[in-house]
Amino acid sequence: MKTLYLDCFAGISGDMTIGALLDLGIDPEYLKAELAKLGLSDEYELHIEKKAKWGITGTDVHVHLTKEEDPHEHDEHAHHHDHEHHDHEHAHHHDHEHHDHMHAHEHSHAHTHESDHDHIHRLARGYGEIKQIIENSTISQGAKERAQKIFYAIAKAEAAVHGNPIEKVHFHEVGATDAIVDIVGTAILLDKLGVEKIVCSPIHVGSGMAKAAHGVFGVPAPATALILQGKPMYQTEVKGELCTPTGAAIAAAMADDFGPMPTMKTQAVGHGLGKKDFGILNFLRIFWGETEGAADEVSISEANLDDMTPEAIAYAVDRIREAGALDVWTEPIYMKKGRMGTKVCALYRPDNGQIVPKMLEHTTTLGVRTYNARRTILPRGEETVETAYGAIRVKTAMRGGRTTAKPENEDVQRAAKAANVSYETVYQAAMNARK
Repeated sequence: MKTLYLDCFAGISGDMTIGALLDLGIDPEYLKAELAKLGLSDEYELHIEKKAKWGITGTDVHVHLTKEEDPHEHDEHAHHHDHEHHDHEHAHHHDHEHHDHMHAHEHSHAHTHESDHDHIHRLARGYGEIKQIIENSTISQGAKERAQKIFYAIAKAEAAVHGNPIEKVHFHEVGATDAIVDIVGTAILLDKLGVEKIVCSPIHVGSGMAKAAHGVFGVPAPATALILQGKPMYQTEVKGELCTPTGAAIAAAMADDFGPMPTMKTQAVGHGLGKKDFGILNFLRIFWGETEGAADEVSISEANLDDMTPEAIAYAVDRIREAGALDVWTEPIYMKKGRMGTKVCALYRPDNGQIVPKMLEHTTTLGVRTYNARRTILPRGEETVETAYGAIRVKTAMRGGRTTAKPENEDVQRAAKAANVSYETVYQAAMNARK
């Protein structure tokens, strides 16, 4: 399974994510060409270069904005920017006999959500406008879906913070052109890689205070805190906003799991350089590789039944499966007094809270047993093949270095019925189409 691991020991931001993904080996010109499909090319210039920071080489991404925003819009929606690299007071003490120099620097660390970009900002856009920009573009459907998912995470948080309906949310920083480039660029690169699974480490959010148009707030910012609700994050003594709302949304919306790095064969490691100096190595590290036979945490719930008809049990199984179970099956069992019974078993993700209530609702059991397990899974995928009977989805798996395949049952049945041919005829046609 093609897997990305996001190592957020120094937080995460939009430009750091793009930098780390490009650092895996993707051609920057591909990203520029795809971003041009948004129709915003007159608003920015994208600068990408390899740099060394603290002795570590990585990719630095900078969105240079080329158009001034509407000053009237800025009054309502803009965040105050106080960048550390622009507020320097230098006191120079020179010992001319020895030619030694001592520099005392005072830095202002207050910054906004995405303060690594230019001071020029395009007018802040609303959620609806951003959705239209993405939908009207000609980027891939996969990239569109990923970008929309990330923006929805931000819109949901902003709506909660400001008490507005999602569709009426008017973004601040994340509605600016640079943030749109960061988010859509990330979606484009993830789609290009063909990522099948993303795992993210607990996120280092930093600590201290940060400044915005709404005033001074504690780190993490209100929107960031809401976006990461339910996700693992932590603070240290490091002062600064290490995780931006954009970075938080990318992690929350794109990651399938949070936790330690899974067992994987790494093929590349990417470093996306940050622009701040927090006193720690400031970059996002991404591991790219395969997780063949990776361990997966699951829960299993089961119930013993001896007073339900087969038809009622079949109905219950369907309802449990619809609730998001990975698999549901039945087993014949002998119960007390030699009675024949049926055990209904459900396999599901541990965070799925619907399975047990569904089992209690649709079966006659008085209790459900639940336990956790680890399963070893093979890399899986799905492809669509064209046959004389129409398009048929085929499930694939990597087993011992070779790919196994099985046509999707529902597709085969539908096509066979429509063409008035046997199930086996369509099944074999789908298998032949893969050769």
